[in-house]
Amino acid sequence: MITESGHLTLHCNATPADRADLIAVPLPERTESYTPVPHIDLVTNVEMVARKMFANMDIVGESYGLTKDGKQMFGLLKIGGSMTDADGGLGRAIGFRNSYDKTMSVSIAFGLNVFVCDNLVISGSTVIKARHTGDVQQTLINRLAAAMFTDQAHWDSTYDNVQKMKDIEMPRENGYEMLGLLAGQEVLKPQTFTEALREWRTPSHEVFAEHRTAWSLYNACTFALKRTPIHQSFQRHEALHKAFTDAFVPVLCPVAL
Repeated sequence: MITESGHLTLHCNATPADRADLIAVPLPERTESYTPVPHIDLVTNVEMVARKMFANMDIVGESYGLTKDGKQMFGLLKIGGSMTDADGGLGRAIGFRNSYDKTMSVSIAFGLNVFVCDNLVISGSTVIKARHTGDVQQTLINRLAAAMFTDQAHWDSTYDNVQKMKDIEMPRENGYEMLGLLAGQEVLKPQTFTEALREWRTPSHEVFAEHRTAWSLYNACTFALKRTPIHQSFQRHEALHKAFTDAFVPVLCPVAL
C-alpha cells in the first residue's frame, strides 16, 4: 500500500526535534525589513488551515528537525482521516521549512508525495513560499488555503483513478507486460524493475496476492520505488501515476461521441 506519503530527510548535522524543541529556540528580533516566523507558529498555522479545509482530518504522524542551533527548521505532517483512501492506500502529507537566519524563505509543500530535506530541498504537488517581510504569517495562511482548495480537485481525480484501477483485473502475464513497458519508458530503473517484478510475483501484502488488479500492480511498483534515491522520489512517483492513468483509466472512461 502507499503508506509513504511524505519524507523528511535529516543528515548528521541535523537534530530530530519535537514541538517543545521548536518552542524553545530563541526568536530573533523583528526589524523594518525582516519579520521572523516562530517555528511553532508555522506548524500550528499549517495544521489549522488543513483542519478548516478538510473535514475530519487527523494528523497520523509528525516529524521535525533543527539545524544551525535551531536557526533552520524542517518538518512534515502526515495526514489521515477523510483525506485518505478508505483502505489506507492513499495518504497526503504537508512539509515545511523555516529559518531564523535569513538563509531561506518560509516554504510549504503538500500532496501525495512530499519531500523535505535539510539541504534546503522541498518538493510536492504544490509548493508555496513567502519571504520574511510584512504580515508574512497571514500571507502564508491565505496562500495555503487557496492552494489547498485548488488541490482538492487534483486529489478527487487521483482518488477516482485509484478506485477505477481497483476494478481492473490484472492477470499475472498482463502485469509482466506493463512492467516491461514501465522499464522501457524508464519509469522503473533496472534495480527498481527487479524489485517490482519480485513484488508482483510474490506480494508482501496478502490482499494483493488474492486479488490481482491494476491497483495491486501499481502498489508493486510503489513498493519498488522505495529504493529510489530520495531526491528523485517525487518525480518517479509522478511518472508512475501518469503511466498507469494513461494505460488503464481511459478503459473505464470512454469518450462520448
